[in-house]
Amino acid sequence: MTPLTSFCECCTAPAPAAPLPVGNRPGLAQIGFRIGAFATLREAMLERINAEPALAALTTRDADDDAITLLELMAAVGDVLSFYNERTANEIFLRTAQQRDSLLRMLRLIGYRLRPGLAPTTLLSFVAEPGAQATIRQGLKVMSVPGLGQAPATYETLARITAHGDLNAAPAFAPPAPFNAFATGVAEAALAAPVSLSIGDTLVFYGLGAVEEKTVAALPSPLSGARLRFTPAVQQAGWWPGVTWAERTTRRLRFFGFNAANYQTFVPDSSKAAGGTWQTVVVDASIPAGADLYPLDARYDDLRAGARLLIDCGPGAKPRLA
Repeated sequence: MTPLTSFCECCTAPAPAAPLPVGNRPGLAQIGFRIGAFATLREAMLERINAEPALAALTTRDADDDAITLLELMAAVGDVLSFYNERTANEIFLRTAQQRDSLLRMLRLIGYRLRPGLAPTTLLSFVAEPGAQATIRQGLKVMSVPGLGQAPATYETLARITAHGDLNAAPAFAPPAPFNAFATGVAEAALAAPVSLSIGDTLVFYGLGAVEEKTVAALPSPLSGARLRFTPAVQQAGWWPGVTWAERTTRRLRFFGFNAANYQTFVPDSSKAAGGTWQTVVVDASIPAGADLYPLDARYDDLRAGARLLIDCGPGAKPRLA
């Protein structure tokens, strides 16, 4: 009776322990290219002994036998060669390469040359005791303090300097230079004194018949002092300190009828009987100078006496503080 091979695989010869088939699907971060490890190579060679008639008398499989020891040594050599063969195969593909030199060589195949790396730079501070003096040579190595899980970086001084302890207490400032913080296009300026500001606060610049709203974008603090960065940049031209002011705002209030039309269309009484025509006149809704009563568009229960108000009187008119 002939057995059905499709029913079971009991009559099928087992797959050899080595060499293993090599196959990888696309898109892998690493590819497998080893045909075997020490254990699989050793097993494959032990099974091969049974297939060699000349080795039929070799029946031992103990590791302390000289023949089996030689076989295991060859399995170890195959393990190492298979490992390096897999590492080499990974280095010939862009996705799996780990060495920078491998990428450089592959890019050279299409005529691309990588630029040389640039060394990092930093500022070093040397502190000497009062009255002490020392010469710091060029090329002095200084090692950084690494963070957790990081390696230290080594820097070298670029020039020879002479350090004197009395210079520690001498402040160094650059020559003063005029700067207009309200010039057109400016989006950052130095602060004359510490202020209580936060990112996202609203500022208003006013003066010379114009008002601009700004938002605090950042408050950097470099060695030169605190600075203020805002958006958008200044749009008005001709502003200078002394005629332009900046204030932080908390809310926007609107006058009653701010969204109403600035014109009125009607038929004059004198021409109604004669079937008169419609006329359109411009309505002046501006608040007269010297007014102390301002109608608002809503009721604000939290508005208290003593609050400062900046009144935008329209284009060309100087804003007023109340």
